[in-house]
Amino acid sequence: MNVPFLKRTTGDGRDELFMGRIAAALRSISYIAGDYVTKQGDSGSDMYLIFHGKAEVLRAGAYFGEVGLITKTLRTATVKAVLPSLMYRLTYIDFHNILDDFTDMKSRMDMLAEEREKVVKLEELNKIAIF
Repeated sequence: MNVPFLKRTTGDGRDELFMGRIAAALRSISYIAGDYVTKQGDSGSDMYLIFHGKAEVLRAGAYFGEVGLITKTLRTATVKAVLPSLMYRLTYIDFHNILDDFTDMKSRMDMLAEEREKVVKLEELNKIAIF
């Protein structure tokens, strides 16, 4: 699983434990071509990893929904399977339960959420300035 923001490299002997907990929390979901995985504007709090198959503009190995996993925001894009696909879902609840045991990663996710909030506010200000 190559998801940079989930990499833990503190060297305290618990790095593999963290990844193992994440891997154990993943739930597999199968989609057929034409199935919607997410729809723009829907409530979004889970992250998806494409193990096999393809979604619009995303191939096996890609992931999406990481912003919702961290901040519980509305979906910013519609994702639809274009081939039969096997994806893994990491839920907000499972992820945050794991973070409770890894305070360093919880702090990191809080920082990412703050950065995302700043980007969203800046985008909103830019929209207002255009009008």
